[in-house]
Amino acid sequence: MRQTTENDIVSGIGKSPEAREVRAGMVKTLRNLKHAMEETRHDDNSELGAELRKMDELIERINEER
Repeated sequence: MRQTTENDIVSGIGKSPEAREVRAGMVKTLRNLKHAMEETRHDDNSELGAELRKMDELIERINEER
């Protein structure tokens, strides 16, 4: 059927205008998500922010033990 798959879009194999548009939208969404997570991470009144900081500490401890 020669249709572009999701993997083709994500990996960059898909070169059609539609695939490029989807990739651009994904990049924008991921950037927005990363920004929102960073804001939340630094929000002392956020329960999620507290959990993200705990996760950061655990990851740091794991990396130190390597």
